[in-house]
Amino acid sequence: MKKNVGTKRTINLDEFKRHTGVLIDHMDDRFKAVDEQFKMVGEQFKMVDKQFKTVDEQFKTVGAQFDAQNEVIAQMMVDLQEIKSGLKKKVDYDDFAKLEKRVVRIEARLHA
Repeated sequence: MKKNVGTKRTINLDEFKRHTGVLIDHMDDRFKAVDEQFKMVGEQFKMVDKQFKTVDEQFKTVGAQFDAQNEVIAQMMVDLQEIKSGLKKKVDYDDFAKLEKRVVRIEARLHA
């Protein structure tokens, strides 16, 4: 196998300009396509950013609702504690009935 080492092809200046022009046009088209894709990606990022802002606002609203519910629950716990304390001070109905019978018997002995 022989290699063509010494063979040189010469092109004239007009052919070189035409070939270079075609390459430049090709690269320009590629750059335009890449630029359009970047613009589309930028628009998509803007849309995602708007969606994140909407979600963030919704979380803030939900957080405020949770805070309000926590306050209501805390107040209910205080109220239940007061009711529980009040019930401990009161006498149960069965105990009251027994005491009433004892008082009636003692009064009957005293008046007899």
